[in-house]
Amino acid sequence: MTFITRRTVLAGAAAIAAPGFIRPAEARSFEAFVAGLWPAASAAGVSRATFDRAFAGVQPNPRVIELSQRQPEFRRTLGDYVDVRASNKRVNNGRAALAQNGGTFSAVQSRYGVPGEIICSIWGNETSYGTARGEHYVIQAMATLAAAGRRADFFRRELVAALRILQAGDTTPQNMIGSWAGAMGHVQFMPTSFHAFAVDFTGD
Repeated sequence: MTFITRRTVLAGAAAIAAPGFIRPAEARSFEAFVAGLWPAASAAGVSRATFDRAFAGVQPNPRVIELSQRQPEFRRTLGDYVDVRASNKRVNNGRAALAQNGGTFSAVQSRYGVPGEIICSIWGNETSYGTARGEHYVIQAMATLAAAGRRADFFRRELVAALRILQAGDTTPQNMIGSWAGAMGHVQFMPTSFHAFAVDFTGD
């Protein structure tokens, strides 16, 4: 006879509630979501090889769900948010970044008419001038959110767009790292924004 103590029950409940724990039912649901995504990806021109490579070993990430519920924009007062985003350190770093990349900013302004100061401020606000570009695998992050029903249509659309980026060879799954919401790069483009607006300014 097997005896189940109260301590055993509590320990099991704690394990299930732990942020990194994936319940079997959740894993099956996620697998079903990925399988159901294939027709849309194929219709968008993504090969089966690219699709399988993108999702190899991918499981839902509970940390992504946790972060989606703790966005600082909705948890701080406007004053606190601005103080962080426009701190003295960030302003000083911005002046240094503007001076260091002045030639590029001037060339971009000449071609597109956008002042370098505006681009620099977006760069600083999004990733602190490239030092904080995120640590999540973009495919996993957006698949986690879409499969969990969090703005499912939006993240499903962005996920297919991300697969198209991989299909084009613009990056690899190993290098497709970004925010918990799937934003990428120095100015945190979402995949559809990358397709719409990204430019290889150096032409290489």
